[in-house]
Amino acid sequence: RVVIGRLAASPWHRSIFPNPPISKPAYIAAPANDRIVPPESALAIARDLPDVTVIQPNLGHIVMMVGGGAQKTVWEPLVAWLRQA
Repeated sequence: RVVIGRLAASPWHRSIFPNPPISKPAYIAAPANDRIVPPESALAIARDLPDVTVIQPNLGHIVMMVGGGAQKTVWEPLVAWLRQA
């Protein structure tokens, strides 16, 4: 479903993948201040994954990956998650 040119949080992916295609642990980083991909859209699939870790850094879409806060709020938690997996 498209709402005002943006993907809305909805069960859209369930029609494509009735059963989640990922059965292994998953890690989702969905920035809270994303103006490119609305957080509710980025988080929609998390509800259907059986083993998911979600972080929502208080950053934007690009800043989450390369900004000054990326190392502490995104990369270090991801490394810790990978080490414990």
